[in-house]
Amino acid sequence: MNPKIRVNIGALSEKSRRSWNIPEFWEDIHYQCRDCRAECVFPAETQRDWYERQKRYIWQRPNRCLKCRKVRNQKRIAKTMMDGRLGELKKHPDDESTIANAILAIVHHHRLNNTGDLQFAIALSRRLSENKQASRAVRDATDYCATHVVGQADRNSTPKMEEG
Repeated sequence: MNPKIRVNIGALSEKSRRSWNIPEFWEDIHYQCRDCRAECVFPAETQRDWYERQKRYIWQRPNRCLKCRKVRNQKRIAKTMMDGRLGELKKHPDDESTIANAILAIVHHHRLNNTGDLQFAIALSRRLSENKQASRAVRDATDYCATHVVGQADRNSTPKMEEG
């Protein structure tokens, strides 16, 4: 059964109220996730929450399933965290905890996005290990960097042909 929920026009955002073709009822909307192509449903109850309580624009719709939205948000948060840690590192380049936080942020970002300068993280870990015993988390992050940098080098190298 496809539930219909009457739209409370007075509860919509100002921008939505100025819209053309405001529906009379919220009804389930079926869509395909942009990332994983899974079939999804935007339930009428959720639409009422989005548009009447949260005041989102009436034509703003989800285009990813919940799982893909969470993954995308985690990636965005990891990138923001890494950028912040690298900004702190510029201000305090000799602070050991700042260096350790930058290494961990780079590795976390790389694990989620498969991007990030692992060579820089390795260089930072070398600086850190010269001065102080690194924490277990930093040692694990450094091991991760080393295995993935070696893996990248293997993929990027092309075999040389022997002349003869």
